[in-house]
Amino acid sequence: MIENILAYSIGSLFWGILIAIVCMCLFLFLIKGWYKDAYFKPVSYIIAIILGTILVYNCTIICGAIAIKLNVNSFENQVVHVVKSNFPDYDAVVDQRTSNDIIQQVVKEHPILLYYVGSGNFEGWKLSELPNVMSDTLRSYLNNIIIKKIAWSLGFVILGAIIAIKTIGRNDSVKRQTTRLKPRPATRIRRTTRRR
Repeated sequence: MIENILAYSIGSLFWGILIAIVCMCLFLFLIKGWYKDAYFKPVSYIIAIILGTILVYNCTIICGAIAIKLNVNSFENQVVHVVKSNFPDYDAVVDQRTSNDIIQQVVKEHPILLYYVGSGNFEGWKLSELPNVMSDTLRSYLNNIIIKKIAWSLGFVILGAIIAIKTIGRNDSVKRQTTRLKPRPATRIRRTTRRR
């Protein structure tokens, strides 16, 4: 059980941190590339740290949701096992209490699901349909989590970019050099000839 949690958690955390670091490097590289004469002030680094922390959190949840989504078939098999071993009438209609009991038994075997699914109401479905319905519902729920976290991450990146651009400093020496290099307007030279 603990191995299950560690496998999902460490893997999701590793990939979440790695993706967040790549995103932050790309973020800083693009800002620095766009503004050649810019340098980062301490406030810019604080904003980058806050944004990085938010991205690590969101990317870790996204990676965890993807990892669980890839293993939905094993969760479905667990639901089939729980239903067949606990309920003799496979065509009976499920009530809310029964569906919650089944979910709790599946969560005992796969504790990582507790972070994403605590309970569920599958009232009205037959026991025979329950494994398929539960797995489809879990996939849909995980898709919603992934989409929401990606949207939040993009929103924070845009907000962070706006704040970072407002707080970066500009090198005055680069500005002075570019103004010195501007060509002066052409002047006309008059040729005067002396009369003899």
